[in-house]
Amino acid sequence: MFARRATNDDVDLILEIFNAHQMHVAPNLGTNGVDWALDFIQGYPEPYQAWLLSDTEDSIPFAIGNLNPSSNAKRFMAAISIRPEVDRLDEVITFFRKEAEEFAEGWAFWISCNANDEKYNQVLLNQGFKVNRYFNSLRRELNGESEPEIPENVTTKLIDIYSDSDMKIWHDLRLDAFGKHFGFIPRPFEQFVEIMRRDPMMKIAEVHVLFENGVPAGYIWINDEAAHELTGYVANLGVAYAFQGRGYGQYLLAKAVGIYAQRGFKLLDLGVDTANESGALRLYEKMGFKVVTTWTQYED
Repeated sequence: MFARRATNDDVDLILEIFNAHQMHVAPNLGTNGVDWALDFIQGYPEPYQAWLLSDTEDSIPFAIGNLNPSSNAKRFMAAISIRPEVDRLDEVITFFRKEAEEFAEGWAFWISCNANDEKYNQVLLNQGFKVNRYFNSLRRELNGESEPEIPENVTTKLIDIYSDSDMKIWHDLRLDAFGKHFGFIPRPFEQFVEIMRRDPMMKIAEVHVLFENGVPAGYIWINDEAAHELTGYVANLGVAYAFQGRGYGQYLLAKAVGIYAQRGFKLLDLGVDTANESGALRLYEKMGFKVVTTWTQYED
């Protein structure tokens, strides 16, 4: 097996392999676009160039992957896709596990796959991986909704990622809202800023912060990674602990619905941890979101 690092010139090839894999196991999700591929190639949250795997140097690649290392958590969040007709997944995953050991011995290796992908799940189980979480992809239709009326004593602001003061507000809200959540990785402010400003996805993203009487209370982070399919995406929604229970999560989600509906988008997607104890799933269902598919997350 031949392995080489991906470059931005490989965007079309990355999308070909990833979308073929995804459409094989979860066709109702649709395809990913160029901005997602650029993000995949460079790695997230820390820089790590993706790999392309083929039989020989001159043959067409059949698999792609990125270890997505996090030095803070001492963990990899591997993302690996393979052409559906190629029966070499065990070999591919073994390759990335060896690369992980060379990069940082002893770090945890986490990886997710679609619950419908029987072959992928079985290979992971055969290699000794254990399930640690399930995640749902949810979706709702958009029908020209307007943004909701803003609550009394509330204002909102669109974050400028090149403003340190704006980024400090967002950083501190994330820590407050998610500090106790499973898998959350707290990061120093300077590192958080560096990661976000480097991320290609932030060029097509918006972060709207909600203030109550001038105090930051919550935010919603949305992006256009599936704009080619007229689908918006909620990357993250958080409300500071002291402001939970006041309807701000519902307001922010309704705001995202209105933003995308007024832009002519037809669908809005988001993901949720099925074990989330904050009531997020109940909120999403209340707002008309329905489960599209489920993902299984493993660790070694």
